[in-house]
Amino acid sequence: TSEDLFNFVASTLKNFIEREDGKDEQKALGFTFSFPVRQNSVSSGSLIRWTKGFSVGDTVGKDVAQCLDEALARCGLNIRVTALVNDTVGTLALGHYYDEDTVAAVIIGAGTNACYVERTDAIIKCQGLLTNSGGMVVNMEWGNFWSSHLPRTPYDISLDDETQNRNDQGFEKMISGM
Repeated sequence: TSEDLFNFVASTLKNFIEREDGKDEQKALGFTFSFPVRQNSVSSGSLIRWTKGFSVGDTVGKDVAQCLDEALARCGLNIRVTALVNDTVGTLALGHYYDEDTVAAVIIGAGTNACYVERTDAIIKCQGLLTNSGGMVVNMEWGNFWSSHLPRTPYDISLDDETQNRNDQGFEKMISGM
């Protein structure tokens, strides 16, 4: 269940904190969640669907940051999710932290995705929304890209036929480890 999943994450984090830090002070947590979410704010987002073979049915549609916050509270941890990002955006943030010329990130692992920094005025969907930096991260979610222009081998077709999400996450299935 969703509660079991986030309780596991929270208890693992509690063990880590007790071993490494031990302090019981308020902590802010950046939560990297490697699945498609509908981002509601910098610190909240609802799971759209599971990918990469994962499936915890009662989690779809829930705010995953809130689920983790509740599990952290149940574990007695004084921690709150203050940022929710996917793995690609987290990779970009880390790269940019060390080198401000870093403007794109690509993940090719169990799944695949890419993101990049774009000028806010070049993003039609922003409709006048400005940021302090003048830029915004665009998360491609390209693992779900599917096109008749992509050549599919018999292996690709067979692999897709054997998955739980047939005709979904096509690019991810063609190039990633999962």
